[in-house]
Amino acid sequence: LLYLGIDGGLQARLRVLQAVTRKFDLGPDVHLEKVAARIPRTFTGADTSAVAAEALGRALRRRISELELELAAANANASAPMGALTMVQ
Repeated sequence: LLYLGIDGGLQARLRVLQAVTRKFDLGPDVHLEKVAARIPRTFTGADTSAVAAEALGRALRRRISELELELAAANANASAPMGALTMVQ
């Protein structure tokens, strides 16, 4: 259990955000410094963690939808002898 407490300034918010997202595969266009600057001063570490987890979930759902569309398009245009492609679960 890690107690992160209330805001201690921009650098503290950035350290919390870095800790929360350390296992996330962030894109090159993600700048945690800019994100940290937008986090409300009243947010606790738990709040930041919850928002980051929600953002990750939304990104994953969006990517899954994109892959399903690509798979459907590939199946619609399938002319290879192997036939249609399927999503592995």
